[in-house]
Amino acid sequence: MNITKDLLRSWSACADGYAYFLEHWSDGSTYAAVQAKLREDRKTDWSVWLTAHVWEAAIADPSSSIAALAQAEVDEAITATKDSPNSASGDFSTAASSGNYSKAASSGNYSTAASSGDGSTAASSGDGSTAASSGYGSKAASSGDGSKAASSGDRSTAAVQGANTIAMVAGLGGQAKAGPNGCIALCWYDGKRNRIVAGYVGEEGIEADTLYRVADGKLVKVRATKDRGGEHG
Repeated sequence: MNITKDLLRSWSACADGYAYFLEHWSDGSTYAAVQAKLREDRKTDWSVWLTAHVWEAAIADPSSSIAALAQAEVDEAITATKDSPNSASGDFSTAASSGNYSKAASSGNYSTAASSGDGSTAASSGDGSTAASSGYGSKAASSGDGSKAASSGDRSTAAVQGANTIAMVAGLGGQAKAGPNGCIALCWYDGKRNRIVAGYVGEEGIEADTLYRVADGKLVKVRATKDRGGEHG
């Protein structure tokens, strides 16, 4: 998949970031190449911003080419850490990692994956599994009945698949989704203080396997990313 100027414009990239992109890739470039250059130039905020938007688009439209890219990134990360301390398998297994763009993956019932750092990812699978991540633009994803995903940091994402699941984001501008009979919790600032909005799948129109964000104190479906810009390009 190529990152193009039209795609960045649809995501409301900042002026400096857009100009930087045109300077290096006026005709577009692959996601991997753009990320490599951003990290080489120590454009950490922009790199995290790009990752966050790719994942938001992937979760919003699982059938898109962006979703395929995001899944390939996860598969590559899991393969790369298969025999390292950042990956674990088996019931009650635990994986942990730290640092910007860090990844932790675990599989097995009641397994746990935890990562910290901007742009970090934690993924776990198995009934009763838990995934937790912290940092700007971080992601936590788990699958299996009774599993949980929690992430902290602005613009972070928590996504869970399976019945009776829980997804929570402790950060502004977050997004979350849960499975049947699950619940989600998102934070927002009302101008005076931080507040939490909770939603229960199957009640008041909250749907399973659907990504939500907060708008004016209410949960709304995430339909597209083009109208949600950020501070970074």
